[in-house]
Amino acid sequence: MNNNESLFGNAFNDFIVIPPMSMHGMMKSDVYNDTDKYVIEIDMPGFTKEEVNIDYDRGYLNVIIKKQEVKDEREFIKRERFYGEYKRSYHVGKIEEEKITASFENGVLKIFVPKAESEISTKKNISIQ
Repeated sequence: MNNNESLFGNAFNDFIVIPPMSMHGMMKSDVYNDTDKYVIEIDMPGFTKEEVNIDYDRGYLNVIIKKQEVKDEREFIKRERFYGEYKRSYHVGKIEEEKITASFENGVLKIFVPKAESEISTKKNISIQ
C-alpha cells in the first residue's frame, strides 16, 4: 500500500482522463487530504471561472472548461491557444455532494470534497465562488 492509498482509500485511485492528443498537459491537478475533506487543485491558466463548469454525477466529479474563439482579423504566424471544450472526471465515490464547494483564484480551481458515507445522487451542479 502506498501513501495515496492510506490517505484516500480507493476514493481517488480511479480518476478518468481522456484528453485529445492536442490537449496534452491541460488541467494538471493535485489531490490532497485535509482534515474533513479532500481538496482538488487544478491549474487553469488563461481561463476565467465563467468558462468552468463543475458537476457531480453518480460518484464522478466532472470539470468541464469551454473557451469560445474570438474572431480576430490579424494574420497569425502561429496560434497555440486552446478553443473548444475539455473535460476531466474524478471518481470520488460516495460523498455528501450537497456540501461540495469550489473557488477559483489566479488561474487555480480548488474543489473541496467533504468526507462522508452517503448515497450517491443522480446529478448536482457546483457553483464556483
